[in-house]
Amino acid sequence: MSGRKSRDKGYRGEREAVKFLQGGFKRTGYAGTDNPDVSSEWAIISVKNKEIPPSLKACITELIKLEAQEPEKEQFVMIKVNHRWIIVERAEQFREARC
Repeated sequence: MSGRKSRDKGYRGEREAVKFLQGGFKRTGYAGTDNPDVSSEWAIISVKNKEIPPSLKACITELIKLEAQEPEKEQFVMIKVNHRWIIVERAEQFREARC
């Protein structure tokens, strides 16, 4: 896939993720910046809009990067696979916030 097509697919995925999350989230990842793709007051998200999902290692690397960027917020990787959204987060984060 060419650079422009890949970038446009990424933008579409980010816009779809914001729409799916319904409120409080906005696109913050723009070409040439090191910002997370989507963020809110309480969370930051890296969006992956791929036909073949990224490896678990790539997701972990992305979560570590997000945590370093904004450790005070919750970090997620959001992946669109077969027209469904999947969220990846650290188990400790899940336990602390929801248990």
